[in-house]
Order: sequence, then structure tokens, then C-alpha cells
Amino acid sequence: MILRRLAGVLFWLSLLVVAWLVVMPQESLPSVKLWDKAAHTLAFLGLMLLCGIAYRQQLKLSTLVLLLFAFGVAIEIVQYLLPHRQFSLLDMAANSLGILAALPLMMPIERLLRIQTT
Repeated sequence: MILRRLAGVLFWLSLLVVAWLVVMPQESLPSVKLWDKAAHTLAFLGLMLLCGIAYRQQLKLSTLVLLLFAFGVAIEIVQYLLPHRQFSLLDMAANSLGILAALPLMMPIERLLRIQTT
């Protein structure tokens, strides 16, 4: 129970950080020595793992996937509307790849951490 709550807090904090980074001007972003699409994939992989651990008891995994996918689409739409950012289908694809890459890791992590899913 404590692990789920911690994962929930980390998920929402991470989601807020991602949302904040989305609206920042490109030149104000911290320099990351990682290919941009890999950073998107890793960020959404982490978000999906935290979200799954925190909320899998309350919502179906498919619902969590769809909600996180919708967030990935929404942030690209927000970037389209900002004059200092740009919309990217490749970013959406990288976000989706991160979500999908997290799925086969969910059960082993739950077993390792002895998290009950029912």
C-alpha cells in the first residue's frame, strides 16, 4: 500500500515536470546528452511504470495506457499552439513506444516488489 502511494506521488510529480517542460521555450530547456526521441521514450516508460504501480488496482491497464497516450497527444497539441514550440508526430510515436515498452516490465516489477494487483 505504501509503495502504491509513493508511486502515485512520484507519478504526479513526474507528470507535472513533463507538463512544465512542454511549455518552456526550447532554448530554456536543460541540455540532455540523449537523443530527443530516446528521452521521450524513457520519460513515458517511467510514467507508465509509476502509473501502473500506483493505479492498476483501480483501473484496467488498457485504461491507463489510453489515458497516458492521450496525455502524450495533448502535450503535442499544446506545443502546436505555442509560438516557441512545435508539434511532432515523432515525439508522439516516441511517447507511445515508451508506454508500450513499459508493459512487459510491469508484471516482473510487481513480482519483484511483491505488489498485489487484485
